[in-house]
Amino acid sequence: MNKKIYDLLELDGFEHNKDTQQYTEEILNRMRNDFIVEFRKNYNSDLLSSLSVSPLIIEIENYYNNDVCIFAAIFLSKYEKNNNSKINAYHLENVVIRICSCWEYLFILVNAYLNLDMVVGRDLLNKIMESSKYEVKFKESGGKIEPVFQEYSIEISEERKNKLKKRIKLFNLSSKSKSNSFHKKMKKTYSNNEKFKHIFDLYYSEPVKEFISIRNEFVHRRTLGAKFSYGPIGIGLTQGINSNPNGWFSFKGIELKIEENIVALSHAIKQLKEIIYNGYRPNLKINEGKVFWGYEIHCEKCEKEIVLADFIVDLYSDISEKPVCPNCLEKQLIITDKLEMSDYDYHNNFKKYLGFLSELKEM
Repeated sequence: MNKKIYDLLELDGFEHNKDTQQYTEEILNRMRNDFIVEFRKNYNSDLLSSLSVSPLIIEIENYYNNDVCIFAAIFLSKYEKNNNSKINAYHLENVVIRICSCWEYLFILVNAYLNLDMVVGRDLLNKIMESSKYEVKFKESGGKIEPVFQEYSIEISEERKNKLKKRIKLFNLSSKSKSNSFHKKMKKTYSNNEKFKHIFDLYYSEPVKEFISIRNEFVHRRTLGAKFSYGPIGIGLTQGINSNPNGWFSFKGIELKIEENIVALSHAIKQLKEIIYNGYRPNLKINEGKVFWGYEIHCEKCEKEIVLADFIVDLYSDISEKPVCPNCLEKQLIITDKLEMSDYDYHNNFKKYLGFLSELKEM
């Protein structure tokens, strides 16, 4: 009865080993990705909307190339020479949780880019609901304007909370398409888009689903290297204490599964980057099937290139006039090309030019 069930493991099994450093670096360099996107010709997109999410794109690229790829390379280089399931489990858990987390960060970026406004985190959702109980007023105190929070009556608070529940939804992902409330919200709001469909197809692929399932298993139920664990046993819907000296998890074929997940994730990141920087933003559902156009215009006075929605240019043409250049305020504009636009970019372009004309009128 004094026999140890577990031995204390040596630290070198977990640390980076200089003996395998060259091989680890070879794997790492093969997995890393520059995510270079070629810019699309004859298309115009709102640069501001792309730049607004650029910091998130940079973070995802950084997380993939460092956190994900480094841990994957370390596991693959150590796994070939190590038969200790506890050490293998430790390194594999690091890989799996980072791959799954990177997928979540990617869709959080999509949520921001498409202005879906789904709340990321139940803690934040609870704070928003709690804030609905208060009315904010401002009063002067000591020469300063300060906010005063006054609680609504119970009836008004409940009414406001119920309205918020209908309008604000929790960001929720699932590798099962029928349970993915984020994907449902996106399909309900936006028209079909082949490039986004490709990203979701990668997310719903079997290798990715399997890693998400593994992640849920060791986060919520049992470690991958556990000899004794409480979980599914036997045939049917039964659970109990599982005992296996080699651990319950099978590492068979795990190298290929990691490679498949790395490929799927890197393709999804590059596809999303292409969507954002090349203006493949889908139209709203109400504009499905419609094509929006703009004109690329050269100003002969200041030599600037601008893009205007076709409605603006056609409107001026109907009255035998030319639009005013927003840069030099002259009317020496020449159309050089016709460009396709998303409804979002089209309406932003139209709104921006109307704002310019309004300011010009007040000058």
